[in-house]
Order: sequence, then structure tokens, then C-alpha cells
Amino acid sequence: MIGGDVEILGNYLASIFHRDNGARVGETAIASRKVHAVDPSAPEEIRVITNADAGEIFYRRRGQGEVVHLDVFHEVAEVNHCLVASAIRDVLDADPRGRLIADYVDVQTATGGGRVTGSLSYGDKPSLRRAHLNHVHVAVLLDDASLPLVFGIVAAVESEVQAQGFEIRKIERLAHDKGGKKGQSDMSPYQAFTDSMLQGDARGTGNGPYEQQSDLQRAMELSDDFGSVEEVAEVLDYLAEDSDLHRLITALAQKSASPSELIDILVNKGLVRRDGWKAVLTPDGWRLRNFFRLHRREIEMHFRRLIRRIPAISAPTDRITYTNRPSRKSGGRVKKRLAPPEKDEWLSDLALPETIQNACKNSLAASGPGGFRISISPDDVVLEKRLRSNPVDICLLIDASASMAGRRIQAAKYLARHLLLSTRDKVAVVVFQESAVKVHIPYTRAYQKIENGVMRIQPLGLTPLAEGMIGCLEYIRASRVKNPLMLLITDGIPTVPKWTLNPIDDALHAASGIPQAKVRFGCIGLEPNKSFLEGLVNRAGGTLYIVEELDKDALATIAHRERSRVSVTGD
Repeated sequence: MIGGDVEILGNYLASIFHRDNGARVGETAIASRKVHAVDPSAPEEIRVITNADAGEIFYRRRGQGEVVHLDVFHEVAEVNHCLVASAIRDVLDADPRGRLIADYVDVQTATGGGRVTGSLSYGDKPSLRRAHLNHVHVAVLLDDASLPLVFGIVAAVESEVQAQGFEIRKIERLAHDKGGKKGQSDMSPYQAFTDSMLQGDARGTGNGPYEQQSDLQRAMELSDDFGSVEEVAEVLDYLAEDSDLHRLITALAQKSASPSELIDILVNKGLVRRDGWKAVLTPDGWRLRNFFRLHRREIEMHFRRLIRRIPAISAPTDRITYTNRPSRKSGGRVKKRLAPPEKDEWLSDLALPETIQNACKNSLAASGPGGFRISISPDDVVLEKRLRSNPVDICLLIDASASMAGRRIQAAKYLARHLLLSTRDKVAVVVFQESAVKVHIPYTRAYQKIENGVMRIQPLGLTPLAEGMIGCLEYIRASRVKNPLMLLITDGIPTVPKWTLNPIDDALHAASGIPQAKVRFGCIGLEPNKSFLEGLVNRAGGTLYIVEELDKDALATIAHRERSRVSVTGD
């Protein structure tokens, strides 16, 4: 069915929609501008809630009748949403009208969802995925003249579902009724973060649940890019008052390693429009700025939860190479501690092999002429003692030379925040750059001190590694901490000497003092510098971790792995 026939069907859909009704598209799909509902007791019947506008309910749009809601039904299955989105994009790309609205199409299946032109990394909430086990949901911004696109979208979805090996299912009955007050029903299973561009008025303050969740997601992503909620809020507030980029970059340079990169992030996300050395907030930028002003505490809470999350990299990966790894005898992680029971101790964690071994040895020694018989006495019993984890006094020794600017220094700052929020450890940060070393954050358990300290770290200059290691060691000694771990993060080799004219020899000499100080040492570096770093770690008696890049997940994984070596002890 092509050409005029599709246009006629588009006009037919428009006439149905104007009566607040829905229509079947083929045998498997329902189209309307309303919310659809399925009664579990009658799954073959689809109800269109005539007083529940899809744009208002799903996206808090103020205009009525702007969003078309499509549901394409299939057998219970996990249909790949990325492939469905690709099929929809292909249909839209083939039509001039489709290319105009491609950014305003959302999809959701039991595997996830999001804007079809976006990352498709949203919609992973369990309740949302369960709710879409039997249908593909599509929402699209369409006026009456563009309604013929509905038929191409439905056909593309049906073909893709079948291509994935699943059956499409016929709809037996279509019913229309009103919901509760203003069409209200429980929409909580459908609420989730999204990158949708169907959200309501861009200058709104985000009072609707879907609008709030979208803004919260964008606020979290932007805070992650900038490294802190505070910095994002300050920049958006600044742009609301002043459009001069010279002044903004100067102000950012006091806190950020790469102010131009941060401006580019705002531009790329559609929050700022740049015109030469002028920058103004877009409507989306104004909305997000208002959202920060109204929901600052909530954003901070969610951002801390994000930072607290321990990466899922729980074993060595291709991105991390270990060298000079200590043996268990020299301080590796202890798996268990064996000991005889204390007086009147309950024998709940019996070390069976060791207990039998003791019984055999003692029975053999006690055997007489009558022959060898095994018996277990209380003296043979060995228990596995429960282990506990003690806090570690972590001192991050961070290379803040010019080459660390950008993502690398952001990852190091993230690590300081993450360790404080995810452990019971005290955390300190010592920075070396140019020709100096500075304690930016003394040992603390206060998050705000960490936040204030890392905000002041700005990469510049050369790499005085020997100065940094000596200064860090002196600070650890002066602090008299009980369980110290020095963790060096660097992307290069030393370029500033301390005692001689050779910065590499000086760094190796500085590392030689670490074993005598009884300070655990770990180093995270890059592959090109592996040979030098191996020599450094040999002198320090520590562990070297070589990574492809100093990204935050790799740093957090390594830090937890390294701290576990000094934190596990017996009761």
C-alpha cells in the first residue's frame, strides 16, 4: 500500500484521533494519541483511555494531541530494542518527513529503550522492562499531515520482531473508556530516566515525574563530565547572567583543568549556543539551570550514590596488567586464617582437612602394638577464623603535570571522592607538579573537605616525581597513621630532578626509602612507561598496575584491589 492509499489512511487516522479514539493498524498494533492499558485478566483486549493524553501523561507536554502512541504486540519475549530502533530509523530516513522527526521518536521493549537516534542505553528499570515483555512501545511527535508515517513504522517493527525469531500477536478487541480522575492510573512501572526529546516546555521547571527524571539524568551526566555538581551549577548560573566566554573561561581556569572542553560539552549537549566569544543558554539550558536551582540536594544525593558505586570489574581484565605482584607470603591477600579453638568456643567453622590431618598424625604417634586407628580428639581440631576488614589510611599521590589535564585528572579526582564514600578509610591527597609537592587534602573522613580539595587541583608544568614521593612519605610519617597505603597515579616519567641532574635516578632513589618506612606502595601507570615504572616499583617493594588509560573505573578497581591487601585481618 503506497502513495495515495497511505495518505488516505493517514487522513482516516486523523479523523479517529480527533474523536479521542484509537485505531488498529493491521492485526498487531494499536495507534492513538492516548494511553493504552491491558487488563491481565483479558490480555487479548486493549483499552484506549480516552481522557489520558499520551504526551501529557508520559512527557508532561502542555499541548494536547501532539504525541502518537503505538503499541505493536508479540509473544512474550525480550525483543532487542536497538535493532527495532535501527529498523525505525531506516524507515524514517527514506521519507523527507521522517528525517525531520527522527529525533522525536522513542522506543521501549523488554531489553531497554530511549530515543531512536540516541544511545539507547535507557529504559533498563526492571518494572519497565517487564511491562514490555509482550509489546514494542513507540512514541512519536506527529502532526496530522505526517500520520502516514505510522504505517511504515508499524511495518518496520513487525518485520524486525519476526526477524528476531518471535511471533507477532493478533489483537482480538479494542475498547475505549475513561480512566480515573483525568485518566490517572498507576504509571510507576513506566517511570525511568530517558534521553527523550519529547519532554514538555523547555523553559519549564520540571515538575512532572518524567520531565524530572530526564532532567535528573542529564544533570547526573553533566556532573560526571564536570566532576562535581557544584561546578555545573556555577557555570549554568554564570551563563544565565553573563554571556562573555573570556570571563567564563578565566573563572573556570581557577578550578578546572580544561575549561574549553567543558564549554564544548555544554554546546554538544545542546545546553549552550556559542557565537564567537559569546555563549548563551538554550531553552534546554535554561530548564536544566532551573532544575539545578530547585533540586540541588537531590542531585547531590544521586551523584554521591553514583560515585559510591564500586565498579563491576572484579577480576583482572584486558585493561589492567599486574606486575611485581607480591606473593601471599610477602603480604598478598589472606584467604583464611587457621587456628585451634579457644576455650568454650563453638565449633562452627571446622577446617576439616587440617583437623583430619592432625588426627592422623597424632593417632599414628599414639598407636601401639594393636595397630593404627584414627580418632579425633579436641586437641586435633582446627577452625577457620572469621576475617574482618580494617580501615586503610590511603594517601593518593597524584601527578598533576600538564599532560594529566582533562579526563585523566578528572579520573584521579573521582577516585578520591569514591574511596571516601565507598570505604571506612581515611583519605589524603598529595599532588606534585612543576617543581613542588603539596598536601591538597590532609587525612580526612569528611566528604566536603575532599570536594573542596580536589576542586583546587589544576594540572600544569613538569613532573617532579622524586619530590612528590619524598614529600608524600614525609607527610605519612608525620601523620602517624596505623595502616598506610601510598597509591601513585601518573601518566609519565619524571622530568624534574631533586638531588642530581638525572630525574629518573632521583625518583628511583626516592622509592628506595618506602620499604624501610613500612608503607604499602602501589603505582598505576601507562604502557609506554612500563619499563621505568617496573624499576620504580621494585625499589619501593610494591605493585605496579599498567592500564590502557587512566579512566575512573580502572582506578577504582585497582584501588579496591590494592587496599584489600592491607585491610584484611583476623578477629
